[in-house]
Amino acid sequence: MLEATDLTEEDLTPQAYEAARIQIAEDRALAEKEARDSALTTGEVCELLGRQGASIRRLKSAGDLYVLPTSNGRATLFPAWQFVGEQVVPGLRTIIPNFPEHAHPLTIQQFMTEANDELDGRSPVEWLNARRAIETVASLVAELAYE
Repeated sequence: MLEATDLTEEDLTPQAYEAARIQIAEDRALAEKEARDSALTTGEVCELLGRQGASIRRLKSAGDLYVLPTSNGRATLFPAWQFVGEQVVPGLRTIIPNFPEHAHPLTIQQFMTEANDELDGRSPVEWLNARRAIETVASLVAELAYE
């Protein structure tokens, strides 16, 4: 079996497995911290969009803004990728509900910001900001449920 891979017997030891598990956990924690650190608070979104807090809460409730799940009563955090200039990326109300229920916020961020061949090499954020078809992105999101 090892001949067909670049693994060694040492890579398959319990110690190597544990080291890999720890590295993955550390990488994920770092990525989550970076996502939180780059996210905007409600006050920052108010300032960015020139709106009052109640307006931002309505946008959030309507699904026009995506928020990071939080716990322990922490402030609402809005991932920065959904804002371009002083505007909200259009179409989020249609797209965000299509993500699988179990989708991790980092998966959503990665999907929304990375180039996609199905979108002519644009990221979904770029595609939507160019006022291209929202349904095209929504169908790509729906495909994530099958991965």
